Amino acid sequence: SLILEVNSIINCRTMEDVEAPACFYKSMTFWSFVILTYLGTIGFNVGNSISDAICFDVLGEHRLMKYGKQRIYGSIGFGITSLVAGYAMDVHSNDWTAAILIMLAFATIDMFSITKLKLPKFHTSDSIYKDVSRLVRHRKIAIFLCFATIAGIFDSFIFYYMFWHLEEVAEKTNLKDHVKLIEGMTVAAECLFGEVLFFLISGKIIKKLGYIHCLSFCFF
Repeated sequence: SLILEVNSIINCRTMEDVEAPACFYKSMTFWSFVILTYLGTIGFNVGNSISDAICFDVLGEHRLMKYGKQRIYGSIGFGITSLVAGYAMDVHSNDWTAAILIMLAFATIDMFSITKLKLPKFHTSDSIYKDVSRLVRHRKIAIFLCFATIAGIFDSFIFYYMFWHLEEVAEKTNLKDHVKLIEGMTVAAECLFGEVLFFLISGKIIKKLGYIHCLSFCFF
């Protein structure tokens, strides 16, 4: 049985037919990656939601339209660091160490900044489950949650499959040595030329169209 197991591992690494992917999906490496990606995505999205909520609390009710001018710095940082990390990885032959070091450096700065942030005090819920259940019963909130879920599904297809597509295009066009820089440039273009522009004028657009029409337009 040990010989069969060893042969199976060798075949998984060398075969190019349908059995090799099947073996790959049974490996500990694959499922470890899936679990870590799952936990990381939860942390990333929860962090985004909390930071947005904190930003609105700091701005207050009378300055909510200035959210875009605050959020713009996140897009600038996202775009620049993606570009720098992509270039660093290509220089070091697709070694992920460069990207991880850049991430750790900026995460350290971020953690230091958070400790200096003065947040307004707000009341906590006595029963989160009851409060959430009461909110979900409202038709408008239920519709918004459905909208957010579907929009999130669409966004995930774009965000993840875009890089998969870029990897395949780079392989077909013999640009595999520069694929990380290309991916970094793609994110930089999205953030610096797309998000930055619309965050600057988001307040005026919302005042003109209203929240409902803006959400419908984004969904479309």
